[in-house]
Amino acid sequence: MVVSSNWLKEYVDVPDDLAVLSERLTLSGTEVERIQLRDVDFEGVVVAEIRSLRPLPGSTKNQIATITTGNGVADVVTGAWNIAPNNRVPYAVPGSRLGDRRIETKTFLGFASAGMLCSAIELGLGDDAAGILILDEAAQPGTNLRDLYPPDTILHLEVKSNRPDLLAHLGIAREIATLFRLPLRPPPSPEAGRWTTAGLVAIESPEGCRRFVGRLVKSVTVGPSPAWMQARLRAVGIRPISNVVDITNYVMLESGQPMHAFDYSRLAEGRVIVRRARQGEEVECLDGQTRVLNSEAMVVADAKRAQAIAGIIGGVASSVTARTTEVLLEAATWEPRRIRATARALGLRTEASLRFEKGLSPALSLPAVDRAAGFLKDLAGGTANAGTDVYPDPLRPSRIVLNVERLNRVLGVEVPAPQAEDILKRLEFEVERSQSQLIVTPPESRLDCNLPEDVIEEVGRIYGYAHIPSTLPGSRRPLGDIYKAQDTEERVRDVLVGLGFDEAVTYPLTDRRHALDVRLPASASTPALIQNPVAEDRDALRLSLVPGLLQSLLLNARLDQPGMGLFEIGTSFWPQAPNAAIEEVRLLGIALHIPPAEMATSPSELRRVEAAVRLLAVSAAEASRSVSPRTQVSTRDARRRFLSKGRKSAWPVKSIRLYWPVWICLVGLSVLKSYWPA
Repeated sequence: MVVSSNWLKEYVDVPDDLAVLSERLTLSGTEVERIQLRDVDFEGVVVAEIRSLRPLPGSTKNQIATITTGNGVADVVTGAWNIAPNNRVPYAVPGSRLGDRRIETKTFLGFASAGMLCSAIELGLGDDAAGILILDEAAQPGTNLRDLYPPDTILHLEVKSNRPDLLAHLGIAREIATLFRLPLRPPPSPEAGRWTTAGLVAIESPEGCRRFVGRLVKSVTVGPSPAWMQARLRAVGIRPISNVVDITNYVMLESGQPMHAFDYSRLAEGRVIVRRARQGEEVECLDGQTRVLNSEAMVVADAKRAQAIAGIIGGVASSVTARTTEVLLEAATWEPRRIRATARALGLRTEASLRFEKGLSPALSLPAVDRAAGFLKDLAGGTANAGTDVYPDPLRPSRIVLNVERLNRVLGVEVPAPQAEDILKRLEFEVERSQSQLIVTPPESRLDCNLPEDVIEEVGRIYGYAHIPSTLPGSRRPLGDIYKAQDTEERVRDVLVGLGFDEAVTYPLTDRRHALDVRLPASASTPALIQNPVAEDRDALRLSLVPGLLQSLLLNARLDQPGMGLFEIGTSFWPQAPNAAIEEVRLLGIALHIPPAEMATSPSELRRVEAAVRLLAVSAAEASRSVSPRTQVSTRDARRRFLSKGRKSAWPVKSIRLYWPVWICLVGLSVLKSYWPA
C-alpha cells in the first residue's frame, strides 16, 4: 500500500517525526517498508491564463498563445493543440528551470517566444507528452506551480491479509489518530437520496456478489480532474485520465472501496445484470486485451453481453469517453475466493482485485457511491437522479463479550478496563462496560473481529507490545526460566563440539525388529508400537539412540564421508507396562567411525571418546560444587559413576563395541542434570 503524507493530512495531523511514526505503525501491525521523499524538480514556473490563440505566420504546426500571469501579458509559441482560451496552464517564464534545462526567450520564424508552456512530462508530473497540462480552473494566475504540487512524503506499507480496511488513506489515518491520540477528520458525507429504481440492477448469482450499489448521474461533463486530485493520484502511482475515472480511483484510495463507472448510454436496455460468465465468454478490457472467461468468473453485464470482469477490470464497450454524459457508478462487494481464482486464472491483479481478494465489508459500498456522486456534482456538473442498492443478506453486527480478567491474562499485563474501553472507542468500536466485562461491537468495516481474542489483539497492539513484559504462558514465569532446563544439554553440546564431534538429529521412529538390538539395561524390554505407521520400518518408538546413530554413520560412509564422530541428545521412549504410560528419557549418545585405512590411529580416536566422557564427568563434578551439600559429589566419584560399564545399578554410561571399527557410548542425561545446577 502506497500512502501520501499530504493526503493523510486532510484527515489527521500527521506527526513530523517520520521515524517515530514508522516505528509506531510497524509495532501496531502495519509495517512501514520504505519512506520516500518526493519533490518537483523545477523553479520559476507559474500559473497562466490563456487569453487568445492565433496561428504562427509561416507555420502549420505551431500557434501563438497570448497569456497573462496577473502581473503582465506575454506571447508564447506552442506546438500543442489541446488548449483553448481561458484555460489555466503552467508557464515557464524566461530564466526559469526545468530539471537541468534553463528556459530563455527563443525565436521561431522571426517571432520571439517569451518562455514556454509546459506539459506534464516536462514538469515531471506525469507521462503525458501529447499536450499542455491543463490546470484546475481554481488555480489563480501568477501562483507558483510548486504551491500546487508541494513536496510529499510517501509511505510504503505492508498491510496484512486480514486488514483490507487499511488499504485506504482513511484507514491509515484512523490508525495514526488512534496511536497518537489525535482527532480524526473524516471527509464529509454528502446528502444523497436513497433510490430504489426498479430494473436498474439484477443479481442472478448472489453467491458471488453480496451487495451491489448503483447510482445514475446525468448531465456529466467529462474533462480533466482538478490539479489537487491529479497530484494526489500521481503521488501514489495512479495516472490521471479524466474527472470521472479519477473520481472513482480517488474514492477507492480514500475509503478502500473499488468502484467502476459505466457509460450508461452504452448499456443495452439501460440495465445491469450481475451473473457468472458463460464458458468461453470474451471481454475486451480497458488495457486493450481481450480475455476469455470460464464459468466460475463473475461479470457485470447488460442485456446482451459482459461489460466488465467483476472486481478486476472494466470493459471497453461501456467505458467513459469524452462524449459521455450519463454515468452509472458501481460499488459492489464481491466474494473474495472467486475474485482470487479469476485473477489467478487470468494472470491479472489490479488495485481493485487486490482489495476484493482480502474480503471487503459490504458497509463500504453505499458511502463510496455517495462520495463519488458528490464529486461528480462538484467537479463534472452531474446530477444524480436514479439508483439502487441490492443487498439480499445485510451484514449483522456481532456483539463480543470480553471478560477483563481474560484480557489481562491473555496479554500478560494488566490493562485497566477504562483504558481498554478508550482504545476500542478510538478504533470506532462500540463498547459497553460493566464491572468485569466489555461488550464490544466492531465497526462494520472490521470483518476480521469476531472473537474475544480479536478484540484482545486490538487492545494489545494499540496499548503497545513494548509495554508487555516478557513472560511464559500459564503461570507467567519470567522468560529466563525457559533456559534453565536446557542448560545441561547446552553445556554437553559445548564440550562435545569443542572436541570435534558433530551433532546428529535422528528419527524417534524405528523398526520394531531391531529396536532391542542395542539398549540400556534399565530401559524397557519392549518398544512402544505405532498403530498407524507411516512406513514398515518406522513402526515403533526408539528405546535407544544407537540405531539412529549407526544409520547416520553408515550413510556418511556411503557418501564418502568416513571417520565421522557424532553425538545426539534425544528422547527415548520406555513403556512401563502394556497400555501404560510411556516414560520419556533424555539420553546422550556418542558414536565414532574408524575407517579400515586408519586402523593404526584407532587407539587415539578411541581415547577421544574416553576423553569426551571424562571431560563431561569432570565438568559435571566442578559444576556440582556450587550445589547444596546433599547433591555434591567428588571428582573421583563422578568419574567412577560415569565410567561404570553396563551395571544395572549405575547405568548412566554404557560403552558398547558393536563391531570394529564403530564405538558407541550412551549417557543418561538425568545423571548429568543432577551434577550440573540449573
